[in-house]
Amino acid sequence: MGSSIYHISFMINTQKKKIGAEIYFSNDKEMFERFRAHSEEIEQELGVKAEWRTATKDCRILILNDGDAKKGPDAWSTYFDWFCDIGVRLLPFLNAAVQFEIWCRLQK
Repeated sequence: MGSSIYHISFMINTQKKKIGAEIYFSNDKEMFERFRAHSEEIEQELGVKAEWRTATKDCRILILNDGDAKKGPDAWSTYFDWFCDIGVRLLPFLNAAVQFEIWCRLQK
C-alpha cells in the first residue's frame, strides 16, 4: 500500500521468529525525520513501540511482533489478524506522507 516513495510492507522472519510491518521511506529522510519528531505521539496512537531505522538513503518505521511461521497453519490466522490490525493502524500515517508528497509536487 502507498506510493513508490512511501509504502507499508509486511515481513516474516523465520530465523528470528518475528513478524513485522513497516512504513518505508524511499530516499526521503526529511519526511522520516518529520515523523520521528513525533515518535512518542505516533507510538501512543499505534499502541505499540516502533523501531525508527535509518540507512544511507532509506528509512523505516518498523513494528515487530513475536511470530514463528514454522508453527504451521494453526498459527497463521493469528499472524494474519495481526498484519491486518497493524496495517489499518499504520494507514493514516502513510496517507499523511503521501498527501504531503502530492501537495509538495503541486507547489512546484
